[in-house]
Amino acid sequence: MLRLNDPATIGAVDRKVGGIEFYQNDASGGAGIGSSIAAHHVNISGDTDLRFATGDNTERMRIDSDGKVGIGHSSPSTQLMIDTGDTNSILGVNSPLSSSAFSQLILHHGPQGDWYTNSVVAWQLFSDCDGTDATFRMSYFDGSAYTHTLYMLPSGNVGIGTDSPSSKLDVRNGYILTGTAASTAGTKLLAGYYNSSGDEAVTIGTSRSSAALVLGYGCFPSSTTADAFLSSADNVAWDRGAVSISDRFVYRNAVGTTTTVGDPVTLTERFRIAENGYIGVNTNSPQHLLDVGSGSASAPTHKGHIRLGGGALTNSGHGGIEFRGSTFGSGYGWRIQNEDPGGQTPLVISSRENSTTWTEVARFRGNAVGGGIAFNGDTTAQNALDDYEEGTWTPTLGTGTITSYEANYTKIGNVVHVQIYINGVSDISTAANFIVSLPYASKSGARSPGSIMFRNIDTEGASQISGATADSQLNTYVGSSSSNLYLYISRNQGSGYVNLQHNDFTNSGVDMFMSLTYIAA
Repeated sequence: MLRLNDPATIGAVDRKVGGIEFYQNDASGGAGIGSSIAAHHVNISGDTDLRFATGDNTERMRIDSDGKVGIGHSSPSTQLMIDTGDTNSILGVNSPLSSSAFSQLILHHGPQGDWYTNSVVAWQLFSDCDGTDATFRMSYFDGSAYTHTLYMLPSGNVGIGTDSPSSKLDVRNGYILTGTAASTAGTKLLAGYYNSSGDEAVTIGTSRSSAALVLGYGCFPSSTTADAFLSSADNVAWDRGAVSISDRFVYRNAVGTTTTVGDPVTLTERFRIAENGYIGVNTNSPQHLLDVGSGSASAPTHKGHIRLGGGALTNSGHGGIEFRGSTFGSGYGWRIQNEDPGGQTPLVISSRENSTTWTEVARFRGNAVGGGIAFNGDTTAQNALDDYEEGTWTPTLGTGTITSYEANYTKIGNVVHVQIYINGVSDISTAANFIVSLPYASKSGARSPGSIMFRNIDTEGASQISGATADSQLNTYVGSSSSNLYLYISRNQGSGYVNLQHNDFTNSGVDMFMSLTYIAA
């Protein structure tokens, strides 16, 4: 039936429309194309699904009785469902390639009608064209104004809080928050890949319990065990390390470990800055501003070393320690440094007193130049103090033996000071010079007298020392290039010195306290 205008009714159905109708011969109606008298709109209506077909009568689109639209889908479950079967589905929103063109998609919540004039909230996906390239933007509409939240440039740079991102992700006026559902669990937040196999060289995460920031290399923090780590790479003999930052700073590492991704990795603590500012190297409980240990951090032996270097081993290379006041200009201070003039590698101690100039106080010379200590800038080898010793030795006699003794010496450089106590000798009858051995031989051309206090030696009686007089004095003496100590009589005569002999002792229990300082060879 063709009906263009019919204000009457057909049966009990009001047909006040103009247009074309397709209906059955009863009051149940059918489908048709017509216009509404009230609004003069063109309506396409039907009592069941409305279907659209093209070509060989293949259905392309339908609107079901609930108002759901299906494109390529005969049973749409959402308001719009697009299904192209075995090909890609594309929803295109196009605008001209010109500086004034844009494309957008609005997702709004509120009363039906023009979304921007009603009290609605909405998200806007917007593509703005400048005639050459297009920028993507995501905006939020709160019912009165836009807030632009995200931008993506043709370069691929993404901006959050900025319309001109300078990197792949540029976040302004805010921060990135990530983590796990359990607040006490550690987690891997970000990872940087090493190769196409998925080895993660660099990770950023948080540690379990302490919530420390963890920067990892070849590893990431465990989510179940505090201060434990898992492998993030499968490479053979991978060196790994991690830095934990909280109220303290801790560095751990492992050298040459081979594990599968996700397997435990044992890292050894090497360095930490404690919450009180103390620094520990190979100790996890530093007791001083700098505490250096050896062995493990949990069981240090506190026998570590500190090496201070000054660069290349040249005459100008040096490393050291300075102790200064608060002023780095003129002032007071001490400096200990290692120099390398010509391979001597001395350790030099210098000071300054209200001056910018450091003055050498002492120099410890290297083995290459004979060792020793030089003072006040004197670098002459023979002036260096190259020895210090304290000890005892076993004195022997030229004739007989000593009953008991005490023999001590101190050697500073080449100066030797000896103190000897002898109590009793075995021979008091032989006419042989009394000779006592020394710990070091004397220097050639050097002769040194000493002092003695004695008992049971007759220097004047019937068995007096041969040649002794009332004004004679008994002294200790060491001659040139000699390893022995002698007892000589000094007297008011010109016929020479007289040596004490064993037969000058009046009793075998003779006591002698002798002291002598001489120059060793």
